[in-house]
Amino acid sequence: MKSIRSDLDLAFSSTTAIEGDSPDEIWELARHPAGALRLEDGRVAVGDPLTGGLHGVLARRVAPGSYPVDLAIVSLAPDHQRVAAARLLLSDRPVVRWEPAEFEGSTSSAQDQPAYGVDAGTGFIGCGARSPALDTEEDGEALLAAVLEGGGLAHPHPSAPDAALTFTSGWGDGMYVSWWGIDDQGDAAALVTDFEVLTCAIWERFTVTLPLPWGKVHHPLLANRGLTLSRSLWRSNTLVCAGGAPAHLRVLTPEVLAVPAAGSWGRWTYALPPHPAGAALEVAVRTGNRARRGVSPL
Repeated sequence: MKSIRSDLDLAFSSTTAIEGDSPDEIWELARHPAGALRLEDGRVAVGDPLTGGLHGVLARRVAPGSYPVDLAIVSLAPDHQRVAAARLLLSDRPVVRWEPAEFEGSTSSAQDQPAYGVDAGTGFIGCGARSPALDTEEDGEALLAAVLEGGGLAHPHPSAPDAALTFTSGWGDGMYVSWWGIDDQGDAAALVTDFEVLTCAIWERFTVTLPLPWGKVHHPLLANRGLTLSRSLWRSNTLVCAGGAPAHLRVLTPEVLAVPAAGSWGRWTYALPPHPAGAALEVAVRTGNRARRGVSPL
């Protein structure tokens, strides 16, 4: 799996605002302490503690000791927060580069980055020597109860609070890469799991004049992404997009009219709103991802 890395320096900087999902949307970014982790032998484990187990030990070792864990939390609205990244802070030396954190006994190609799968919306950072012993049915039930009953975004493991710290994983389930932050001496200054909240889509756009002729809309952006966009034969103001993730459509009149999509993966329909003849239809196609950027403070 090859993913776009978030700006992890931005995630834990003093920046307080980042761009959201639209040009006029701003999200708050804050750093919150999640507890301290004691590493007995310098091994670190990461993974999904509820369904993937607590056995994902990383190959690199660090000095044994107790280290703080903090979270980069994004507020999309006053009552809507997401954990964008979780960091184990190993020293106060500046990070000069980031490298993917490999797991013990495995290596990844340039096309595939080491990642752990999340199926329960929860990740963890733990002591590689102690956390596997917590992977019992009794401990799992205690952790699940703490997550469900406690609310919030972060929870020390109830059976061993300094052996494993858990937190919600970004938008939920997925595959997430952890990164070593390396200082100018070649030592690990931090370990960060990136939950991809701090990445956003890249959109490319083109326009066509309405009304559209019957049949397919021909444009290289659609062809290059394996998409087809066509006017319905039976309903003149209905368009169908097939082939993958939906395009975003807007009718450009003096008042811009968004055109919502309905359907499921692979086939989407759009009902065009009433519009004057000669109006332009803007078609936006997702072509990739990039890291979100900081903006002027709120």
